Amino acid sequence: MVPMKDIAREAGIGVGTLYRHFPHRADLIAAVFRNEVDECAMAAERLCQEFSSCEALERWIALYVQLIVTKRGLASVLHSGESAYADLPAYFETRLVSSLEKLLPHVTGNIRDNTLATDILRGIALLCAPAAKGDLLQTQRLVKLFLKGIRAGNDIHGD
Repeated sequence: MVPMKDIAREAGIGVGTLYRHFPHRADLIAAVFRNEVDECAMAAERLCQEFSSCEALERWIALYVQLIVTKRGLASVLHSGESAYADLPAYFETRLVSSLEKLLPHVTGNIRDNTLATDILRGIALLCAPAAKGDLLQTQRLVKLFLKGIRAGNDIHGD
């Protein structure tokens, strides 16, 4: 575990300033986590402006995968009962579902009509498990297959 004084030095601030803003290590971890979730969420709008609808979705999904993969180790911490983390799982889901729901209308006609943002996010999160074991390439392949599966014209019985 990195000492708070080292974190303050790396950030170019005094340790007192760090503790004034983040009295406990958990507060700092929660703030960093929220910031990274926000960055991923806010990227959706920017990507829609810069790229075609399908490419914007694929690029946003890649950012989401990166977020999931790099934060996988925090899962047990976030569910540890620490009060600073209590609202983070709901924040994560609410913020990212909302962001993806803004992206989905841009790909109307390109993905199956009954595709829900929650289905996409949860499905991809489950596909990220191999990356936790060091196999990011397999995760990327699985995500590509998943995205092909939700494309319009792919009839799946039992919908």
